[in-house]
Amino acid sequence: MISFWHEACEEYGWARVVKDTARGHKKFAMISRIKNGVDSIDWPPQSPNLNLIEALLAAMETELGQIHGRAEDVDTLFLVLQAALAYQSMAPDRLSNLIASIPN
Repeated sequence: MISFWHEACEEYGWARVVKDTARGHKKFAMISRIKNGVDSIDWPPQSPNLNLIEALLAAMETELGQIHGRAEDVDTLFLVLQAALAYQSMAPDRLSNLIASIPN
């Protein structure tokens, strides 16, 4: 995550990381964020109605499983995930609908 954060900062000037404050993530993640000066936003733990990426990943997993079945190795998985970008779960309308579903 730290290397991705640095890349995002270089490309966009600055980036913030969303942290879910789940107990299992606190100790190591907090130390790593402080050590690297990562700017973060608190996010409620285990909050599926606010966690859009979980909904998106679930849709991708369902579609990929139906189309490709189970990937038997890392190379196949990588190719299948690249192909997922063209599927309905990644369509801009799907993302807009997920964003609109967040309660005020």
